[in-house]
Order: sequence, then C-alpha cells, then structure tokens
Amino acid sequence: AAEFVAIVGAPRADIQKLERVLDRKRNAGETPHVTLVGGGWNGVALALELNRRGCDVTCMFPEVLPLARYLPKFICEHLAKKLKQKGIELLPYAKVNYATRIDSGRHGDELRVHFVWTFDARC
Repeated sequence: AAEFVAIVGAPRADIQKLERVLDRKRNAGETPHVTLVGGGWNGVALALELNRRGCDVTCMFPEVLPLARYLPKFICEHLAKKLKQKGIELLPYAKVNYATRIDSGRHGDELRVHFVWTFDARC
C-alpha cells in the first residue's frame, strides 16, 4: 500500500518522515515508489536523489519538459533524456486538481492524485 508524505519547501521534519517510510519499505523488501508534483529545480533534484537511493520515481508537471520555465528547450530536452535513462518516469502536461486520502487498512493511508492534461500529450 502507498503511504502519503507531503513535503512543501523541504522542511527537515517532512524529509525525515519520508526517509523513515522509504526505510520501512526497503526493510519489507519493497521498492519504494515516489510521485513528485513539479518539474522545477527542487522537483528535479529530489527526483534524482530518490532515484539514486533506489526508489521508482514519477515526476509530473504542467510544462512540456522539466525546468521548461527556467532553461532553453534544448537543455530541457537533454535533461529529460537523461532522467528517462535513469528510469525516472516523466508526466508532462499534467496539472494536479486535488488529492484524495483513502484508508487502505494495515499500511496506513493511500493517496489518489486526480489530475488533468493541460494539453493532449498523447497525440
């Protein structure tokens, strides 16, 4: 079952809670999966760090490419290629509407993320 840890602005207490959840998953023989909302500087840095620590990572963001608000397109394309090579799943054009917490029983809560495509990326 999934466990929900919200990290806004990377406060130390939330990072420590996330580390405890990841350790618990690893000790149970599971590969932790983390979904990050945002493709900015912090989102990309956290995606790479979690990937380095052995997590499966999905990064969703409303732009066409990670860091597209900050860098030229050719650099963003190169970065996206490198992230995908590392096994990080990218969901561009994805805008989160809201999240619903679901009581999943023995493992705590599960989080269902409801999002919309800001552009039909599947075409």
